[in-house]
Amino acid sequence: MDDLDYLPPAPTRTLPLAVMVWFLANVLAAVAFSAVAETGQMSDDLNGAELFATFLPLQLGLIAGSFLFAAPGGDVLRALRLRGWRPRELALTCVGGAVLQVVLVAVSNAIGLELDSAEDLAEQFSNAQMPLLALTAIVGAPFAEEIFFRGLMQGSIERTSRSWVAVVVVALVFAGSHFQWPELVPLVVVGLCAGVVVARTGRLSTAIALHMGFNAVGVALLVLDRL
Repeated sequence: MDDLDYLPPAPTRTLPLAVMVWFLANVLAAVAFSAVAETGQMSDDLNGAELFATFLPLQLGLIAGSFLFAAPGGDVLRALRLRGWRPRELALTCVGGAVLQVVLVAVSNAIGLELDSAEDLAEQFSNAQMPLLALTAIVGAPFAEEIFFRGLMQGSIERTSRSWVAVVVVALVFAGSHFQWPELVPLVVVGLCAGVVVARTGRLSTAIALHMGFNAVGVALLVLDRL
């Protein structure tokens, strides 16, 4: 494991901190929600701009916490594997993510599995607010979630375990953290694919690109559904 010494600290140290980061990021989102929601409103009652205002602190909190704990006193970008962005590689993984979205939608439709959470979320965004949905889903979520899950958590577990163990464990945590139980299996698949490309390439940029491609197609399908 000497060649992995640049990764985040061991799980016994990092994972409790990661849980704290996740909790505090959700607290920030809850604070933002209380600031924009009226008395008695639930998240389903918010419009797109208000939802964006609650998602942004959550995403920024995950990124900030990951940067804070990934490499105390060391090279944070290297620890999170954020160095070495390669345009051709990013294009390929972005296309791969897009194809993965199409395949999962097709399979879900074929077996009668309804993936309604994204559609329900999109309904809260007016046509004028769709750029905010795109910014949240195509930019914010891929960066925040990949830096936190594949950068901080997977990197930490890889320090002491085999790569495939880290990929599987983090994919399950990633899927469960969304609390979208009907979509648990598709989310696990996405998490596994993102984890594998990071483990194979040694660059988090590949997972971010895959995630962006996946979400971009999802948003595009929602927009086309409105036309």
